[in-house]
Amino acid sequence: MKSIILFFAFLLSFTHSIGQTCLLDGILFQTQTAINSFPVNHPNCSEILGDVTIYGDAISSIDSLKSLIKINGALAIRSTNLQNLNGLQNTSSIGKDLLITSNPVLESLNGIQNIHSLGGAFRIENNNELTSLTAITNIAKVPYQLRISGNEKLTTLHGLGSIKTAKDVVIYNNLALENFDGLRLDSIFGYLKIENNPSLLNLSDIAYLKYIGTELTIRINNKLPHLESFVQTNMNDVTSINISENNILSNCDGTAICHYLFYNENILYLENNATGCNRLAELEMACIFLGNNEFISKNSLNIFPNPASNSIYITNKNTPFTATILNLEGDIISKHYIPQNDTEIDLSQLPNGSYLFQKHTEGKTISERIILSK
Repeated sequence: MKSIILFFAFLLSFTHSIGQTCLLDGILFQTQTAINSFPVNHPNCSEILGDVTIYGDAISSIDSLKSLIKINGALAIRSTNLQNLNGLQNTSSIGKDLLITSNPVLESLNGIQNIHSLGGAFRIENNNELTSLTAITNIAKVPYQLRISGNEKLTTLHGLGSIKTAKDVVIYNNLALENFDGLRLDSIFGYLKIENNPSLLNLSDIAYLKYIGTELTIRINNKLPHLESFVQTNMNDVTSINISENNILSNCDGTAICHYLFYNENILYLENNATGCNRLAELEMACIFLGNNEFISKNSLNIFPNPASNSIYITNKNTPFTATILNLEGDIISKHYIPQNDTEIDLSQLPNGSYLFQKHTEGKTISERIILSK
């Protein structure tokens, strides 16, 4: 009998030692005492069934939460005096959102490096002293929005390289962010918004992005000169692109954006960028200048000779159409009616250079580069 009692005592002790679930309705921590008391009030609790909120400037350490392995709800860390997230190093799974917002002295995310499963959004916002994201090493998928915004000292996105897919991505108002190094997403199933990052110089690792699902917005990035990193992104399902108010952005002819321009009939909005990326005609010219024969052959315009000296001839066996000739700045030089036969257009009054010939028919515009060399 004594041995049986000892066995059950051992079994009970073992059950407690391997951890338990607790807090079906979650928990709100607002004081350091509440954090420190967690192991006493909830001994052996390794899995919280509800949401966890850590809130308030009275909290400067979460070391006492090191027993946590799983949070089935959301984890929100807001307005604390934490400098790092040590104490969460044993946590591997968050069932809903992970929100790290408005922590004025947070310098690093050390402590969340073992989180590999996330069931909701991931937002890192308004952490003014945060300089590094390198602790994010195991999260591969963000099922909802990935948002990096308002982190004044963040200069790079190094640390996000493990994330391969997200529903939506917003990179907004990070004053010191210089590049996209480290953001190596494969697919964004919704929208990508890159807005109001005044120090942003290039989009670098966007070159890894293979798919965007709904919208692309690039606005108010006043030091961004080009979009060359959009090389292989499939935008066939994108419904709108907005590239505007980027003061020195003069090169928008990333291959993927050119594909969208020529093959997708949805919205492409350009405004208040630098010359070269300020009007659709400028972008069309730049895309054709890339030397991509696919853009030219798709247009199926029979223009000869090209290069030309004084005149070009248009062979049209189909429906009559209207045409415009534009210069490199997108200014309209002349307009023409092209009937259903061969038509000569006199270019003798124009200086040597490159121009854009646009055919307008059935609500569509197709373009081809023409070169004048006398």
